[in-house]
Amino acid sequence: MVLGANSGTLKRRLTLAELVRRQGEMRVDELSAMLGVSAVTIRSDLNYLEEQGLLIRSFGKALATNPLVAKVGLSQTGPAVAQTARMLRNVASLIEAEGPVLIGHGKVPKQVIPLLNGLENLHLILSDIEAVSLARQCLDCNINLLAGKLGPDGATLNGPKSIQSLKFELIDAYVMEAKALSSAGNLILDDRNAGEFALAAISQAQYTVAMVLNQNLALDRTDGAIPLSQIDYAAFAVHPDLGCRELLTRSGFEQIQDTNEAPVFRRSRP
Repeated sequence: MVLGANSGTLKRRLTLAELVRRQGEMRVDELSAMLGVSAVTIRSDLNYLEEQGLLIRSFGKALATNPLVAKVGLSQTGPAVAQTARMLRNVASLIEAEGPVLIGHGKVPKQVIPLLNGLENLHLILSDIEAVSLARQCLDCNINLLAGKLGPDGATLNGPKSIQSLKFELIDAYVMEAKALSSAGNLILDDRNAGEFALAAISQAQYTVAMVLNQNLALDRTDGAIPLSQIDYAAFAVHPDLGCRELLTRSGFEQIQDTNEAPVFRRSRP
């Protein structure tokens, strides 16, 4: 079978190869859930990718030939990967290609990129150098990289220049990462730089989707915290605890799904 440059099959296989490379290893059912295709299709893709030397098959899973697990930051255990995959798919479903999409700081937001390959006229704005390579492999779209200095991780762009460059961008959707919700009604981010960047991005975006990585309510802190009221959607990999749910309700959020798996909450606008 000949696969053209714009083939959906080829794009999916490149996405699959990149996911396995970054995770180190993934099961067939995890890949099936993440990419939204059958296990039979995934096995066919794995056969092809193994023939190309891009991965190794082993008893219902795929192994990377050159793992880069540390740069992803997702657990390799089955439930954690599967739950995160559901959250990523839910977040991707909220994105419409009506305007530029900003993928924010953190290890998890960039994992939404492969799931946007069905959107036409997509325009990505990236704040992470590593995300550029992933986007170019998975998508055929316009890609802008923000200015700024490299952070301690050697990939994230931050500092005054990155915030200044946001002022010249028209942003439809902003996808960001938060470590947890705090008892004081804040989203907890990595540090002060991440908080400053997030506030600047939110002010430019039509709507903001925050992926909250911890389902338990955390203690508040002053650095790297932004008000929960600033975002429009809060997505979780698993159902948040009672404290988080009560905080979301008090802050005007309601769950927009009928399932407790990877729930998404939306803030009602006045």
